[in-house]
Amino acid sequence: MPRHLRSLLDLTAAELDRVVSLAALVKRHPDRYRGKLAGKSIAMIFTFFGSERPSFSPNLKAARKEIS
Repeated sequence: MPRHLRSLLDLTAAELDRVVSLAALVKRHPDRYRGKLAGKSIAMIFTFFGSERPSFSPNLKAARKEIS
């Protein structure tokens, strides 16, 4: 039976760890995973609130300032 992932909160800690580990493995060895999703369909839906924009936290800005 298919499982629908709507939020990271739908995953247990162990499942999330497995997803991240697998993603790292795919990134290191993309040739091993070429074609694995051939013939399959996936959909990704992102909710974006118009008034929100990505921004750096003040701590990140301070850290960058110290580095340069």
